[in-house]
Amino acid sequence: MNICKLLSTSLIFVSIGAGAQECTMPVSVQLDSDFANVPEAASTVLYHTLNRIATENGFSTEYAASPFVLTAHCDVMDKSNLPGPPIQTVYSLGITFYFADTYTKTKFGTAYMTLNGVGTGEVKSYINAFKRINANNSEITALINKGKEKMMRYYDTQYQNIIAEARRLASQQNYEEAMMMVFSIPVCSKGG
Repeated sequence: MNICKLLSTSLIFVSIGAGAQECTMPVSVQLDSDFANVPEAASTVLYHTLNRIATENGFSTEYAASPFVLTAHCDVMDKSNLPGPPIQTVYSLGITFYFADTYTKTKFGTAYMTLNGVGTGEVKSYINAFKRINANNSEITALINKGKEKMMRYYDTQYQNIIAEARRLASQQNYEEAMMMVFSIPVCSKGG
């Protein structure tokens, strides 16, 4: 089957389904480079929390072709130990969440919260702090809504360029990437 026909057919099916489903937008979830200093088990907890925040707010984290990222930056504001036994480690963390366009390196906005975590070691302290992140926090909700608006504006104005790039990729027999680009266009946008 000709790839243009396949892409056109795919777009028709996406458009038909538009009225029957909520608008899901693609976003990549990543941790800022400063998480190299955070224990891996704790970073994994925060990564899964970001994925949960994204999916609970109408985003899909399955499309690698998304130019948008939801990420977080972590600052250790204070660290102390409580006498034991067992000795407890206390971390006070400042977490900045942000949406960004990875192509233009533009941040859409930020949300900030401070978290305290107490545990029998560094890893448990970080994990207990990250578990306290509330996805319904008003700052996070405002960030998500602002991000959605900016993303929709992008897809409404750039869908023709995305389709043209998908056709170019298909002409080079890079069908999988072409399909991912087409399917990354939200069905509720002008190009959906």
